[in-house]
Amino acid sequence: DQIQIDLTRVRQLATQKGMLNLIEVAGRMSEVINDLPADDYNKHDRAIFYRIEYPKTFETAYFINEVLPRKKSLRHGLKVQQVNDIIGSGSDLETGMTEYLTQHEQRGEACKVDSYDFGDSACFIAYSADYPQDLLFFVNNELKTEVNRPGFQVTFVYHPEGGRLEIDCQGSWKRKHALMEIFNKTVLKSDQPVPEYQEQYDLDKLVTPDFEMSVEPEDATQQPQLRMVRLANRIDRKERY
Repeated sequence: DQIQIDLTRVRQLATQKGMLNLIEVAGRMSEVINDLPADDYNKHDRAIFYRIEYPKTFETAYFINEVLPRKKSLRHGLKVQQVNDIIGSGSDLETGMTEYLTQHEQRGEACKVDSYDFGDSACFIAYSADYPQDLLFFVNNELKTEVNRPGFQVTFVYHPEGGRLEIDCQGSWKRKHALMEIFNKTVLKSDQPVPEYQEQYDLDKLVTPDFEMSVEPEDATQQPQLRMVRLANRIDRKERY
């Protein structure tokens, strides 16, 4: 089973983006890779090489590849903590999530949190126990019923620059806000609450084919056309689109 899991992750990293993640993480973790694969190794071969020789690099690159592209709910302006100061501080988060989930959802009495250093951000993945399920298995050619307790995950990504916190999980905004508040108190050690509302802008309309820009009559402009838009993040000045 573990081999199947590893080969599945190897396949997911055997892409151009996956290779770039592996190289970036290896450089950041100061791992001196002297025995690089031969030039004729393809992406799949190289991903296997990293998995065998540098498992920590492989694991971090895999979670970067899986976590960052997801669409997450965001809040900014939270307490600024450096990545090195909060990595590995998931025990209080485990306790806080367990208390919230058992009280409000009657599940999650067991919770395990793993943390990953993404360089300019920190990722915390919380695995909690779900409702029990009855599953059927064949044991010695006989059908047996066993109780299985699956797990579900909640992903937090924290960026010190701008104090940005992202969350990826199912449920309403009320649930997400409550879980972000738990992270804010247990990991960031902040007494300032996570804002429930923040001013945000929906710019999707700028790229719709039928978007029309309004013009003033005194401009004597017959038909304006949008060719390029440049956007700057007022929280993170280095971030531009």
